[in-house]
Amino acid sequence: MIFEEICNFGAISRERLSRRDEMAMRDAIFCKTGQSGSISVWTSLAARHNELMTRNLPYLVVSCTASATVMGLLWFSDIPLGIPGEWTWDRIGPPVDGWLTLCLVGIAAFFYWGFVYLGRIRIGDGRGWERKLWLGGLVIAGFSWLWVIQDSAPPEYRFAKTAWVLFYPGSSGYFSLARDHDAEFDEFLSRYDELMAEGDVLHVGTHPPGLVTAYHQLIKICRASPGLTAVLRQTEPASLAEAFAIIEQNQRGRPTALLPEHRAALWLAALLTQLAAAGTVIPLYLTLSRDYLRETAWRTAALWPLVPALALFLPKSDVLYPLIGMLFYLFWLGGWEQRSAWRCFCAGAVLFAGLCCSLALIPVALCVAGVTVWRGWCCRPDERVPNALAKLLFAKGWAGSGFLIPFFAVWWIRGINLVSIWIWNYRNHAGFYEQYTRTYWKWLLVNPVEFCIAAGIPVAIAALWGAWKIAATDSRSRGAGTLWSCLVIWGLLWLSGKNMGEVARLWILLMPWLLLLASGCFANRANREPTGDSVRWTCTLVLQFAVSLAMVMRVHGFHIPH
Repeated sequence: MIFEEICNFGAISRERLSRRDEMAMRDAIFCKTGQSGSISVWTSLAARHNELMTRNLPYLVVSCTASATVMGLLWFSDIPLGIPGEWTWDRIGPPVDGWLTLCLVGIAAFFYWGFVYLGRIRIGDGRGWERKLWLGGLVIAGFSWLWVIQDSAPPEYRFAKTAWVLFYPGSSGYFSLARDHDAEFDEFLSRYDELMAEGDVLHVGTHPPGLVTAYHQLIKICRASPGLTAVLRQTEPASLAEAFAIIEQNQRGRPTALLPEHRAALWLAALLTQLAAAGTVIPLYLTLSRDYLRETAWRTAALWPLVPALALFLPKSDVLYPLIGMLFYLFWLGGWEQRSAWRCFCAGAVLFAGLCCSLALIPVALCVAGVTVWRGWCCRPDERVPNALAKLLFAKGWAGSGFLIPFFAVWWIRGINLVSIWIWNYRNHAGFYEQYTRTYWKWLLVNPVEFCIAAGIPVAIAALWGAWKIAATDSRSRGAGTLWSCLVIWGLLWLSGKNMGEVARLWILLMPWLLLLASGCFANRANREPTGDSVRWTCTLVLQFAVSLAMVMRVHGFHIPH
């Protein structure tokens, strides 16, 4: 066939032929051969299409069937979402304006897909500044999608959850501490370990003071800037404004009254948290682009804002941790492999900032350590990082500086004993299961299922598919370190029983690693290039849209007062 002869003449593999190349080739052949050449091209393209569909048919069947099953069980069954008597997530009714909601979400999904599609075309060939613009646009698109999908829940569960979750201490408590100790905040921080020693086993007692400090600073900023407070007030969604009005009425005349700067600080915290959740696509893309072509990294990172757990658990601080974890991974890996002092220093500083908010980042740090060992000493010799030990000592020195300088600074200047606080956090977390009964073997079965559903069944299947490809075809490659590190660390975390219940929320920081594994599903093994088609990715994207909407409209991540 003429089409094949031209491909051979140009030394172009049909496996690598992009859609634009096919279109250009078709036009060229049509100009030279007329209608017969055009028919030949269309025949070849049809055969290629059939080949792609046949090759991807098992993936499509598994992903569609699993997604439809999960959505059906969520909507049309009464199967408990958890373990009755220990912990379950609440089902909620669909919104009364369901059809209008579906139309609006459909439009948002179409625009998101269109942006990602155009970005995939440009991200590979664009200059540095253009790629930065596309990445910034992806953050904005992700932020917008998270806004729309949250607003698709029933009216009382939309942005109203921001007020309930952040204001009342039962759901978090960080804002309450910052408000109640506003006048003597420095003194309060210096004896924070005494508060931890009281043995609270819920949110405050199991977390360092980083989040409390953040709320204190936001209150100060809003108090000092009436203009910012007014702007934030004007940007409140209707459901949030109604919830704030109820709180103001209930708390009027009490020490816990909702002041204008408090109201603005809460909304600002929610916006920044949502921005951080969407912004995770940047370090995720940059990390993926170290091992894959930019097109594959772009398409994989674009799936992150569609993870249902993000929309379900905003504005909780749990959705901040994926950004911190991926920034640490990006800085550490780049700093170690490239012997970059500033990257290593940033890695240490980011890890310190994360541990000031939650000890939950320790498993992420262990996963990164596992990848480091694999790339330096365990993968194929020709793919190992050269001079790995010398670079590791260099990296640990600079990363240690980035961690220890702020550590001793807060100890010396603020009098905060973080070591004592971390020890009490660990003890209090262990004390939780002494007060709240959990059955180990039941949660051992439920946790993996809940984790996959919260991440999105399509993404979970793509991750399993990618992991299987790595294990079956190239188990000792450099990129396989992500798989083996995840298996070991996640397996130990799973078997330890440290999180019996709420893993949909508590393990959000591990969900970017599912996408690191899923990238193998969307790329060829040999040259790490995108597959000639986008069947698997398109299927995953569309199904992820559907399961996200289904979960937000039917499941709620908080126990909201009525």
